[in-house]
Amino acid sequence: TSGFNSSDDFDYKVAQSVAGGNDIVKARGSVVYSETQGAFDGNGDIVTPDISQGSLQYNSTLDVMGSAEIQISDASKLNLVAQYYDSQQDSPYGLYIVNSKFVDVRKGFDSDREHGTERVLLSANYAHDNVFGHQLI
Repeated sequence: TSGFNSSDDFDYKVAQSVAGGNDIVKARGSVVYSETQGAFDGNGDIVTPDISQGSLQYNSTLDVMGSAEIQISDASKLNLVAQYYDSQQDSPYGLYIVNSKFVDVRKGFDSDREHGTERVLLSANYAHDNVFGHQLI
């Protein structure tokens, strides 16, 4: 999308998933990449970024996920999930704060630490319908 404020407000997202399987194994994989640029008001001025929790302006995100269900026997199955998620901000804008009454957004900000999140999720779940007459999960 674009608000027509040069390339500074162009956002895009690309996503793809694939799934398949048979009676024994079912699997799904997906990948999403997105980039957001700045948000501008009707006058073309950048919207003040949120510095307390992190802004989604000038952010890139990669999300890769895969899952599988394996039917081991008629009574048991194994579910597996793996995910890699990386969301990082690299904004050229920063806040210039003089006092509580004057806050200005200025270009030229550079920092060795930007807001971001990176995580890996791994999960395995085994289930059996009859272990000594009980269901095991």
